[in-house]
Amino acid sequence: MRTDGMDATMEMPSAVAGERRRQDEKWGASIYPNTGTNSGLINRACSLHRMALFYEIPSASRVKYLCDNAAREGRCTWAHILVEEVAGVIEAATLHDKVLSQGLQPGAELLTELIQVAAVAVRWAETLADSAVTGVGAGEVPAGIEVAR
Repeated sequence: MRTDGMDATMEMPSAVAGERRRQDEKWGASIYPNTGTNSGLINRACSLHRMALFYEIPSASRVKYLCDNAAREGRCTWAHILVEEVAGVIEAATLHDKVLSQGLQPGAELLTELIQVAAVAVRWAETLADSAVTGVGAGEVPAGIEVAR
């Protein structure tokens, strides 16, 4: 159990920053295309539904329907919510890249969706870190997750 008053909400940004450093060490400068539509990997005329199929996830509209139904029925999970957000990122990235391919400046929708994914993932992690179910004391980050101090 933590005795210094820090809870998981305060520790998660450091845990995420530590993981980002490990990713940078492993992969170096991570400059990848958003979806491949600008690089020619995927046809620029690719539909939003087809892009979701390419990445083997439900389309944003399908997963929103599934998540909304699960919530109405009282069986919504963190996995439902995160998959909905990830599907939203794929859709926003596809639209972002299509706008770029036309020589136009895209809006902030992709960045907004990515922040939503990060927020859901961090909140889920906070829930686990604060949960007695994990066997970890409230406010402690599970073993193997490094927190920068």
